[in-house]
Amino acid sequence: MNGFLKKIACLCIFICFSITLVAQDSFKELSKKGNDEITNGNYAKALEYFDAAIKSGSENQADVAWIASVAAACAQQLNDDAKAVTYYKIAIRNQTLDETVYEALLELSKKMNDDESYEETLLAGRKILKNQYRNFTNKLLYFYYNKKKYEKIPAIADEVLGYRPEHITTNYIKGVSYLKTGKEDLAVNTFQQILSKDSADINTNKQLGFFYFQKGTSIYEKAKTDYNALKAPTRMDYASYRKEIANAFEPYRKAAIYLERAYSIKPGQNTKKALFSIFTRLELKDKAALYK
Repeated sequence: MNGFLKKIACLCIFICFSITLVAQDSFKELSKKGNDEITNGNYAKALEYFDAAIKSGSENQADVAWIASVAAACAQQLNDDAKAVTYYKIAIRNQTLDETVYEALLELSKKMNDDESYEETLLAGRKILKNQYRNFTNKLLYFYYNKKKYEKIPAIADEVLGYRPEHITTNYIKGVSYLKTGKEDLAVNTFQQILSKDSADINTNKQLGFFYFQKGTSIYEKAKTDYNALKAPTRMDYASYRKEIANAFEPYRKAAIYLERAYSIKPGQNTKKALFSIFTRLELKDKAALYK
């Protein structure tokens, strides 16, 4: 009985080994047939063989990545962008080192408005292609900013600032992301750091200026709305209203500093209107007249 069991065990090992060899041969043979079809210009048939090869699998990750990238190229020849994306992603998930694969997938993802694939490609490329780390990290930062994925920006911005510590645009994007996610103190601190290095940066001046302008306006409009809602306001109501209005003055004064600086650098209608409103509400008629 023990001898029989040993024979069975040996047979199982032999079968498993044979299956592995068949699978390997199958992948290689299918890949070869696919390459032959490419030589004949038959991309559709080649794609069938490559797809079968990928499904059969291989222990060699580099081989799978290569065949997947060739399959993607065939799909593009057939104008099937969706399939091309699928195969390029297989190549990337098998850690291809071919930079053209990443660039092709980024281009296709952008064309198809496939944000998920675009992000996945950049994240994978940063890890796998060491010489493309900075390039893909920069692209990822602007991708998150343009797609308004503000919560993801600070961490990536910090990576960029690790090798470009004085880069104003990166700091600005980081500040905006803090502002958009309700982290106002961090936003203001970031913007002020920028201005400490470049007081004439117009984007930062406008961001801070309109930030304080909105804060002042929110206080001012609420006080005005509440007072106008009173049917028969008393003197005490009016005094209380004036006190509430005065709470808007401090943010308005801060707003004026940044917006006047921005306007002196590059005049704009929105900035001009905001300054007119600020100085009117601060009851500084002469200043308001400059922006009328």
